[in-house]
Amino acid sequence: AIASENGDASPFSDAMAEKAMELIGANLRRFVANRQDEEAAAAMLSGSMFAGIAFAWARLGNIHAMSHPVSAYFHVAHGVANAILLPTIVEYNALADHGRYEKIYNYISKEKDPVIDFVPEMLVDEARDLLRDLGIPRHLADVGVTEDKIELMAADAVKSGNIMANPRQSTIRDIIELYMSQQKLVDIPFFDLSIENRKRLVFCIYFFNARVSEARKHKCEYIGKESPAYSKKRMGKEGYPYVVPTALWNNQ
Repeated sequence: AIASENGDASPFSDAMAEKAMELIGANLRRFVANRQDEEAAAAMLSGSMFAGIAFAWARLGNIHAMSHPVSAYFHVAHGVANAILLPTIVEYNALADHGRYEKIYNYISKEKDPVIDFVPEMLVDEARDLLRDLGIPRHLADVGVTEDKIELMAADAVKSGNIMANPRQSTIRDIIELYMSQQKLVDIPFFDLSIENRKRLVFCIYFFNARVSEARKHKCEYIGKESPAYSKKRMGKEGYPYVVPTALWNNQ
């Protein structure tokens, strides 16, 4: 999928990447749900082959460049590291999108009706939903990554040729900030927040339910749909975890 979006893409690599997305997008959840499903397994195998051909010709991008140091320093499986980084890099690269995000969205989305008024944030959210459905951790911190190694990991990541193929140009400072963005969210009980920050959190939840782009404009961090924050019936019950920005927590 990323091979279709990077700077080295060609009509040939696009064709391979799109066939990979068609096969994997339609069968990934199905195969994870039942590893004995031979039809889904065959589609995944073929999709992986097409994906390999695509990135052999077009290279990759920041996701793979950044995931290798994660695996090296913290022994995280390469695929897991890639998956955790996917939504963050997709969001970062949205600035360079020129129409392909909508195509990728249609391949991986559970919704099969034609998308209306597509915005790149929809792909970011769909990627997060996919990881949740597959049981993939949301943050690098969840797999043991610590902030003290981030600058070292960034220095290693920028040595990768894949950084040059990323659709949006990236400096080492960008890579550090992308790693750091994976460390910013913390889980805390709703009632551990001050009254003012409870109001701010509810304000952010409202905008996320209404429109993601509006929420980001108001500097609201992403709150995953798995969070009880999305259930009005559970709002205000003590003991349920809410995901909030660390900066909000520190300023309470």
